[in-house]
Amino acid sequence: MEVLKLKDLYTTGEVSKLMNIPIKALRLYDSMDILKPFHIDENTHYRYYVYNQFFYIDLIRYMNKCLRVPLEEIKFMLNSSDDYEILLSCLSKHKASVDKKIEELQYSSKVISDAIDSLKNKNNNDMEFQIYEQYLMSRRVAVKNVNVSIYDIDLYCRRNEDLFENDTSVEGNVMCYIYKKKDYKPEVNDLLVSQIGYFTDKRLKNVEYLNLPEGRYLCCKFRYSEKLSCKVISEIIKFADNNGIRLSDTAIQIFERFDLKAKNKYEYEMEIQIFEMGINSMSLE
Repeated sequence: MEVLKLKDLYTTGEVSKLMNIPIKALRLYDSMDILKPFHIDENTHYRYYVYNQFFYIDLIRYMNKCLRVPLEEIKFMLNSSDDYEILLSCLSKHKASVDKKIEELQYSSKVISDAIDSLKNKNNNDMEFQIYEQYLMSRRVAVKNVNVSIYDIDLYCRRNEDLFENDTSVEGNVMCYIYKKKDYKPEVNDLLVSQIGYFTDKRLKNVEYLNLPEGRYLCCKFRYSEKLSCKVISEIIKFADNNGIRLSDTAIQIFERFDLKAKNKYEYEMEIQIFEMGINSMSLE
């Protein structure tokens, strides 16, 4: 057996300085059996590395810090370095994981950008209650059935809904409540939220969708309250009746998933939109 001289070995501290790597990282590699010291002194228990190990230290750190490969996977790949198929499979799986994280970060970036733009455009003054008409392009909404009173919707409305968490939203920071004409009860100032929706340009498996048509919508923006939501729909219906506009039997109430400027839910800015079916003498039933 070749007897190594001290000058041929590097202490953990020396390796740390030469490779600019924390000592605790080297100890972690050792404890995980990813890279063991070349020699351990029986008397002092000092750990020593040889120059040839510097290559592997640099490789491990690069894969972990730059390529985001977990240390356990790096260990497995180093132990399987002679098997081409295993290495190819490991790298392919890791690439798929990285691609997914990139997509999630891009989505988060868009939502944050939308929130920044929204904050810049916020008006601190009370909003003027006004019904107006706007032309909107067709939109697709991924929906989840809830069928609950608007007064109880907070029990069912989750902004990080698992059903849609991997989706990329067209409008980013936007979701909606959906009401049906048959469930509107103006005599008791209540609304039944039939569905919660999220705007999306994707089609996910096992998800129900509502397609909002292109065309003219009667709309009204307001600061949220349950009673005011009921009033807005009543006023839109009244406006449509007075102007001979036939409305869709579906109303959507749109709002941001989060609004950092709102101190409570009654400071959220919302908009109700109802599609115009046409102009005639009929009123909304």
